[in-house]
Order: sequence, then structure tokens, then C-alpha cells
Amino acid sequence: MIQVGLKLRFQDGYDMAVANGVVRYAKRQHNWQLRGQGPWFFPLDSDSLSRCDALIARIENDEEALACSSLHIPVVDIAGASSLKLFSQVRNDDYSTGVTGGKYLHALGRNRYAWCGVDHVHWSRERLVGFCAAIGVPADSLPRFSRPLSYWRQLYEPSSDLDNWLSSLTKPLSLFCSNDLSAMKVE
Repeated sequence: MIQVGLKLRFQDGYDMAVANGVVRYAKRQHNWQLRGQGPWFFPLDSDSLSRCDALIARIENDEEALACSSLHIPVVDIAGASSLKLFSQVRNDDYSTGVTGGKYLHALGRNRYAWCGVDHVHWSRERLVGFCAAIGVPADSLPRFSRPLSYWRQLYEPSSDLDNWLSSLTKPLSLFCSNDLSAMKVE
């Protein structure tokens, strides 16, 4: 039996969609056993992780990448946030995501734009570049607010720096948030 670990956070629809796709595929493989978080999987603790033959993981920083690398098994990274690029990746087309968002907001007829993003992750940078290409504004002239992913995960913590930045913007404007967490914190 091939043991495949799913190291996902299940904090958003993205992880749920990935897990759903992996489960559908695994059902057609009669020799796969999935380990992960939740009632649908066999447990994935540190002991069972060391016995996995492969891992599908949401790797969001270099520290997590190094920990997964130390397992010495094939790993597929679904986040693409680590700068180390140690693994195969399955990711969104983040540039196109930015272009799509930019086209949509541009079609609303606004002529002012701003950006909320995540520091030090490839996918957020790519979305910013695509967004700027679609609206025809250079990234360095765009009002931007960017913080590490850990900042955005504190959804219910007061954020005077974000509040002050949002208050300083001339309205009306179109604001593109690079992911669900940043959009939820802005709201």
C-alpha cells in the first residue's frame, strides 16, 4: 500500500478543492492510502509522516520546505510560496489571476486602484504584475499595502496600520486583494 500524506491547512476553499481532487484520484488507485487532517483520512502525525511514500503539501515558507525536504520522499508543493524551489509544484496561474481581476475592476470604470498583498511569496507578486498589466499602471506608482502571510491570518486582530492606509486612499477606487485572507481582513 502506498502511503500518501496530505499536509494541508484546510483554512480555505483552495485546500478543500485540492483534497477533493486527490481523493477522487486516489479512489481510482487501489493501492493508495491517504493520510491527512480530518475524518476522511488516516491520521498524519509525525510518526506516520515519516512512513509516507510521498507528500502533497501546502508549503508556505522556507522553513516548511526544509522540513519536508528532510523526509527524503517525493513532495508536491501546492502553494509555491517558498523561495527554495525544492519540489515539483502544482499551482494556479497567478499572473492570469491578476489580469482577470484587473480587467474586471477596470471594466467598472474607476480610474484609481490600490493593492493589498502578501510579502515574500511568488504567487502574490505574480498577481500584482498581472493586475498592473491589465489596468495599465506601473506597480511602483500603485498604492500598495503588503504584509507577511502571518499578518493576514490574524483576521480578528485590530489592524490600525491597515485601517490608516485604507483611510488615506482617495475614493472611489478599486482595490485588488491578492488572496482570500487579505480580502477578509480588509472587509
